[in-house]
Formats: sequence, C-alpha cells, structure tokens
Amino acid sequence: MKRIVPLLLLLLTSALHAEPTDSLFVEQVLKKYAEASVCDVAMTKDAGTLVAAIGKEFLGRPYVGGTLEVNAPDEALVVNTREVDCTTFVDQVLALTLTVLHGETDYAAFCRWLTELRYRCGALDGYASRLHYFTDFAQDNAEWFDLLPAADDARCPQQKVSLSFMSTYPDSYPALKGNPQVISQISDIEKHYNGYSVRYIPKANTLLFAMLQEGDVVALLTTVKGLDVSHLGIVVKEQGELRLLHASSAVGKVIVEPRSLSAMLSSRKSCPGIRAIRLKKVQNYSSK
Repeated sequence: MKRIVPLLLLLLTSALHAEPTDSLFVEQVLKKYAEASVCDVAMTKDAGTLVAAIGKEFLGRPYVGGTLEVNAPDEALVVNTREVDCTTFVDQVLALTLTVLHGETDYAAFCRWLTELRYRCGALDGYASRLHYFTDFAQDNAEWFDLLPAADDARCPQQKVSLSFMSTYPDSYPALKGNPQVISQISDIEKHYNGYSVRYIPKANTLLFAMLQEGDVVALLTTVKGLDVSHLGIVVKEQGELRLLHASSAVGKVIVEPRSLSAMLSSRKSCPGIRAIRLKKVQNYSSK
C-alpha cells in the first residue's frame, strides 16, 4: 500500500502553496457530498457518479497552465482550485472523491490524498517525485484505479509507450532548466517506461466506447514524439451520450464538451485513441 503522508509532516518538509479560498472551496465540496454521496456509492459500489458530480463543481473555472511551477525549482504541494489545467483539474477532483469515500471532510485529509495521487509512492520528494506522465500516474496509483481497457482485452490494440519529451526539452520546464541532476532523474523515469505496452480504445472503433462509464478519467493518446498522452478529462453523460468534462485550453475554462466524446476525438488528427482509469469498487478500498 502507498504511504499516506500526514499533513504535519508535509508542512515540516515542504511548502504548502494555496490560498484561503482553496481550503474554503475544498471543505464546502467535501461537506456537500459527504453523507448523501457515500450512501449512494455504498449502494451502487460505483464511485463514477461521485467523480462526475464533484468534477462539475469546477465548471467555469479558468484554464491556467503552469500552476504547479510556482515554487520552481523547489517543489511544493500546490492546491489551486481557482485555476486549473487538464491535469490539476483531474487530480484535485479525484483527491476530493477519495477524501469523501473515506469518510473525511477536512482540508488536511484532502491534502493527504492529493499528495497520495500526485507523487510517487505518496511522498513529495522533489520535482522528480511528481507523476508527470499519465502512464506513471496510472501505474503508481494502481491501488485505487483499474485500467481500461483491460490488459487481456484482445479487441484493443496496444500503445507502446516511449517517453522522452521532458528530458528532451528541459528549458520548457522551470524546474529542469539549468538543472542537470533533476533532468537525469526525469530521464531515468522515462527510460523505465520505454517499451511498456498498454491497450487503448481506438477512436475509429466507436463500439468499444461502450466500456466507458460516467466518472472514468480519459487520457487522449498522442502521436507527438516522447509523450504518451496529450490531454485528460472526465467522462460524463449528457443528453444520452458520453462527453468530456475537462479544462479546455481552447475555451479557457472547465467545460462539458458540447460534442460527443467520439465526435471530439474524430477532429483530433494526432490522437489515435484513448486510455482510461476508473476508481475501484468501494469494497476494494484499503482503510487508512
């Protein structure tokens, strides 16, 4: 089991970067969903509706990139619910969901779960400990999520992961620029996953989209060299079809995509398909 770091230890070993409005928003959301949602989820054994509902609490929040780099080159736990990109939108929604599912309603518990999801083995230990790539995020958090498609689903082709983007373009990352030691650490992580194969749902086979359900986290594959995925979002059901709830850089805020997921993907030439993760059944969760 991954290590859940007490908030006091987190505060003693690193900075917690947040604004007072973040803790207010977090506790409002936690208290709103604490009782009714846990009851509903316990009955259905499915956290997807809770993920989607909490995700919609972020609707309209502005898209802002680079919010995790505020303390670069030092690494801090950044809580920013006011401004999100596609990754921070997803990981904060998932941290809120896990906090609710474990019967907690306080900001400190949310910070522990955010650390658990965002950092390798649940421990903040410098920039390289952050799970920068989706493949790394999904593997490190396998205790909490199931992979979609399943590894034995022969209907789906395999993506052979090849990671190198961050170490190839270090000047694009404030914590890497002029820091060869951290570049080397990132490069080692990339090499660890090179050649790793994982199945995905090809965008051309819309029948396979039936395996998705509300609350699944979807990752859009990309043909860009050195990357595994280019975008993240959460599946929601609107007007009888699956759509993507996501922090859109094009629109500049968190939205529910007005098109179906399949229609959205068909317009993205560099995206061959999608991978997804799903919160495990409630009865499979480990206690803290």
